[in-house]
Amino acid sequence: QVAFDQFVHVPALFFPCFYVLKESVESESLPWRDGTAQRAIDKYAGNVVDDMKDQLSIFLPGALINFGLMPLWLRTPWVAGVSFVYTLVLSAKRGAPQQAT
Repeated sequence: QVAFDQFVHVPALFFPCFYVLKESVESESLPWRDGTAQRAIDKYAGNVVDDMKDQLSIFLPGALINFGLMPLWLRTPWVAGVSFVYTLVLSAKRGAPQQAT
């Protein structure tokens, strides 16, 4: 399940949705209008390697700790904390408007 999440769900669904939503908000346009979705995917394509490195460097160790060391009652708070840290990293790196590369 972790491998599916990290190597299928995140690159095929999470990041494209993130970039399209971000581009839609920044351009104040619907994704299917004015090339918004294409600009978003172009930005994603330029950042995919760096984004996946960041994502894997946080979530793979987090999952190993979660399923290997955490007691059952602490797993949800642990994952929430790891997700919060990742959200901070993603916001710091991709929060500002950027030009397509």
